Amino acid sequence: KRQIPCAFIVGREGIVEWIGHPAGIDQPLKKIVDGSWDRQAAIDELKQQAMFEQYAQKMNGKLRCGNFDAALSLLDEMEKSSGGKSMPLLNNRLMILMMAERAEEASKVRSELIELAWDDASVLNGVAWETATTENPTDLELALKAAKRASEIREGKDVAILDTLARCHYELGQLDKAIEVQQKAVDLGGNMPEITEALKRYKEEKAAADSN
Repeated sequence: KRQIPCAFIVGREGIVEWIGHPAGIDQPLKKIVDGSWDRQAAIDELKQQAMFEQYAQKMNGKLRCGNFDAALSLLDEMEKSSGGKSMPLLNNRLMILMMAERAEEASKVRSELIELAWDDASVLNGVAWETATTENPTDLELALKAAKRASEIREGKDVAILDTLARCHYELGQLDKAIEVQQKAVDLGGNMPEITEALKRYKEEKAAADSN
């Protein structure tokens, strides 16, 4: 089933190289134009996506019933079929383990995901934010490591990642550092209310701590 609107790219050989939503056309178009496009890799990715969608329907049914072990078994099958672990599969495994409140297993998967996504700022930021903002957060040092790496990749100029990095420092009780990083996010982000409100909260807690 294709999304609407749908775009496609025809390569120099007259073959349709890519089909998808127009919002995702930039990266494949650039590779097709400069000759770095890997057609077989794209086909393999499309097949994996179709397989994932098929499994996802089954998995959602297991999760609705609270059958976490069965959902994890489906992920095991997907890993075998796709030839190994991948960021989407690890992300889903982490989500299921957190839903099942299996913290020790979740911690191991979180570490694997960060290692695999070491050069992907978006994934690293997502893992760090999810870890730091969950109720009774654990693995905060790991979240901080992921957020620092994400900010390094984006050269300290991504407002959302700076916000995540500050939150990690905050949850670790490092208020001075949280305020420093959040101030950078505010300076870059202008008048984004949630960013400004976080800085205000950190400063208020710092002032209260200093007065005691």
